[in-house]
This record gives sequence, structure tokens and C-alpha cells, in this order.
Amino acid sequence: MNFAHPAGPPPRDPAALRNEFPVETPVAGGTYPSLHHAFHALSILDDAGREAVAAEPMGMRVPYIAAEYPERPEWPAVRLAVMTELLRAEFREHPDLADILVSTGDARIVYQSLEPR
Repeated sequence: MNFAHPAGPPPRDPAALRNEFPVETPVAGGTYPSLHHAFHALSILDDAGREAVAAEPMGMRVPYIAAEYPERPEWPAVRLAVMTELLRAEFREHPDLADILVSTGDARIVYQSLEPR
């Protein structure tokens, strides 16, 4: 994650804003080790795939595991709404992370990811 922060040093703990940051994320049907895990699990059509994603300890492997399972047919149309709701839920559940986001002020936040889908 990059910050172009015109007002001085970057906000505290900016890595905590990454989707891969290890913070328990409860979602309907389960709890995931990170928002990244939850997002990819919700893209998968079947329970076995969601369980495989939830069990993966290495966040960088999650998108590759998810890609091995059938994707929900409506996923392209709903993925943005799903991510929006996951982010809202994460910041409600973890106000300390919301404080970090607010502390970025008017900084430009750039998220870079290398994922198969």
C-alpha cells in the first residue's frame, strides 16, 4: 500500500488497511482470518471452496486457491458491493482500523494487488 501524504509522515500502521491484514472478519456463514480471505471465499460457489480459503494460513495464496473453485455466476456484478459491505463491517467491528483510515486525511491511497481474478 502506498501513501502520497502531502501533510507529512504517513499515518500510523498503514499496513493495517490492507485487505490481507490479519484481523478476524465475521461474515454470514463463517469467520475468516482477514478481509482478503472473506472476499475470496464469498466469490466461490461451493462450501468446500470457502472452507479451503478460510483454512489457508498464507494470505498470498488465497486468490489462487479461490481460482481453483467455481465462481458464483453473479460475482462480476456483485463483487464491488460485497467488498464495500466487508469494509464497512470490518471498520464497524474494529474501530481502531477505522481510526487509521481517518488518519490518512487527504492522502492518496493506492492498493496494489497481483491476483488471478
